[in-house]
Amino acid sequence: MTKGSRTAGGVPAEGLRPFLSRTEPPPLAHGLDRTWILIALVVPALVVMLTRTSTIDLAYHVRAGLQILSTQAIPRLDTYSFTAAGRPWFDQQWLSQVAFAGAWKAGGWPTILALGSLIVSTGVGALYLACRWQGARVRTAVSLSLGGFLLALPNLNIRPQIFAVALFTITLWLLASRRAHPWRLAVIPGLTVIWANMHGSFPLAVLLVGLALATDLLERDMRSAKRTALALAGTVLATAMTPFGPHVWSYVWVILRDPQIRKDITEWEPPKLDSLAGGAFWVSVGVTVGLGWFRRVHLRVVDALAVLAFGFMAAQAGRNELWWGLALPVVWAGWLPARAALTDTVPVRRRQGTPIKVVLAAATVALLPWWRGSAPGAFLTDAPTGVVTAVAAQPPGSRVFAPQIWGSWFELEARTQLVFLDSRIELYPPATWQDYYTMYSAAPGWAAALARWRVDVIALPPDAPLEQAVAHAVGWKQVYSGADGVVFASVPMVLATPGPQP
Repeated sequence: MTKGSRTAGGVPAEGLRPFLSRTEPPPLAHGLDRTWILIALVVPALVVMLTRTSTIDLAYHVRAGLQILSTQAIPRLDTYSFTAAGRPWFDQQWLSQVAFAGAWKAGGWPTILALGSLIVSTGVGALYLACRWQGARVRTAVSLSLGGFLLALPNLNIRPQIFAVALFTITLWLLASRRAHPWRLAVIPGLTVIWANMHGSFPLAVLLVGLALATDLLERDMRSAKRTALALAGTVLATAMTPFGPHVWSYVWVILRDPQIRKDITEWEPPKLDSLAGGAFWVSVGVTVGLGWFRRVHLRVVDALAVLAFGFMAAQAGRNELWWGLALPVVWAGWLPARAALTDTVPVRRRQGTPIKVVLAAATVALLPWWRGSAPGAFLTDAPTGVVTAVAAQPPGSRVFAPQIWGSWFELEARTQLVFLDSRIELYPPATWQDYYTMYSAAPGWAAALARWRVDVIALPPDAPLEQAVAHAVGWKQVYSGADGVVFASVPMVLATPGPQP
């Protein structure tokens, strides 16, 4: 065996490494392999910068963050809607909101998009490191990391969950390297404190550390098991270090058990074969089962536990394909043969990969979001600017009926008004949702529901079922019509508003 081609982690070249079981650091990358690493870091960031993100689960978080920065207090009651006004609001994601608000104040939507790109790049970079610590050679680790990114991409909208992406993969990396660097276990509880204040997926930190402990116990590495057990205890305690204490777990339970969420929110439905994201998930499941069967003689129980845990979550709700996509590369990295990197045995040419690096640098500069100006439409979807301008022009405190997917946008851009529904699904009882569907679809009883809720303003997308019904109803006047939708105001409160008139 030539110098530098020893197998990573002290295992045979064709051996398998159980989930999060590495004991020795991977060899350093040189030459062209460094270019591959750069690809893993830059390509995901470029993809995020090229896309527009939805306001559905972002805009109201910006408003809440601005409110927190202004009042130095976390909101406890709903003040954004008129259907849940005064009800308790468990604002578990307050720290993400502060981060988004800070970025928004610093440079608007371009800066938020840049922040999201940086977070995704960090997450994929940490995933690459975790794969390397599982024994994968550089190019295999890069390929696995980018594959995981593609599986996760449908759920990588910029919202509080995106912070959890980086926290998840950094935790994977710390656990994968814990035996060579035991001190890294002490970092995980600190990350969990941040996680528990940013997104409701924080229980995954406990799951990851628990899987690492299972690996230690099954391999009878009691020294590592003791350290990992302490880290697990610290991680569990860290989840309670929020303004809500241990009750933060009840928030997760409420979200998971809310029937309205599972009924009406697409991303909470099981993945379907006829969708791109669902099809990719089920194909990856099939490949994983096939690869596992091929290597079944060497498989460990903890590998099966990891696959079953993340596979079950993803099969229950499409949004959990994100965690499947981020965990699967680390599992596969331990299943694939650990071979020495090519650059360990081949002389390195100093300028290998330079053209690729130049292209990546030029693409990064060209795609920086600040070049696209500041208009919301360049960065956002579900952001009808003409409609929201007309709504904001109505008297302050107006009760606005609009599609649920617009609620978050209105809460940021028409802050003096109150919306019917928004993305905080758990706040609204089934009766409110029933009235919403009755009104939006112009079903029998829609006019009575509007009167009962004392709606002042109606904002609708083009060709919405309610549009024609309201247009021919007594007591409503169209005050805005544009490509993005129409706005009606009750006759006593009609004001002149900007935009083309019918």
